[in-house]
Amino acid sequence: MLIPFDQARFYFLNDNGRVYDEYLIGVDKRWTRAYHEYYSNIMGGRYSLLARGGSTGVPNIEDCVYDWSVYHADNEFYSDYVRPQGILHSFGFGVYDNHDILKGSCMLDRVSNVRFTPEEIRIMYYIRTHLDNLHRNFYVPVPGNRDAINSTTPQSPLTAREKEIAELILQGITPANISKKLHLSRNTVNKHISNIHAKLNVTNIRELLVKLSQL
Repeated sequence: MLIPFDQARFYFLNDNGRVYDEYLIGVDKRWTRAYHEYYSNIMGGRYSLLARGGSTGVPNIEDCVYDWSVYHADNEFYSDYVRPQGILHSFGFGVYDNHDILKGSCMLDRVSNVRFTPEEIRIMYYIRTHLDNLHRNFYVPVPGNRDAINSTTPQSPLTAREKEIAELILQGITPANISKKLHLSRNTVNKHISNIHAKLNVTNIRELLVKLSQL
C-alpha cells in the first residue's frame, strides 16, 4: 500500500549465494527460471543477485533504484529479459545476516512509466531498514533456546513435532523449506507454527526467540 508496484520478486539465498526459494507476485515463473539459469550469469555476473544486492555490504538506498525507461545500453540482459517483460522502473533491496552477507533479495517492478518518487524512496529506506533488522535476528543466538525447545517441563508444552519445527524456525529456515525437509504439507507446517505461537503466546519469530530464551 505504501509503495505501489506491478510485479515483485523475493529470492532467498543460502550460504553459497545460491537461490533456494522464491516468492513471486505477478511474475511468470519462466522469467525467474531464465534469470536463475542464464541471465544472472552473463556479462561476468553483472546482473546477479550478489552484484545487485551488494556483496560488499549494504548499498545506499539511492543505488537501489533502476530507471529502465532511459536505459540505452544495447545488451542481452536489457533487450531479452527486461524489455520483453515491459519493466520500466525497479526498486531493489536486500536483507542480510549479522555479517552483512546477502541472504535475501527483493525487487519491486513497475510496468507503467511512473518513477519512484523521493517520498517513496524515503519510505522504502525505513521499510528496508526494519525488514533487514528483523531478518538479522534469525542469525542472533539466543542463550538457552535449544534447551528450552527440548525441555519437557510445563513451561514448554510443545509436542515432539512442534519442537522440531521450532528448532528449524530458529535456524532461519522458511516454512516452505521446513515443509520439504520434513516431508509435510505447507498447511500442516503452518498449523504447527500456529500451535507453537498459541502455546507460547507469541505472534512472530522475534517474540518466539525472546520467549524461548526465558524458558
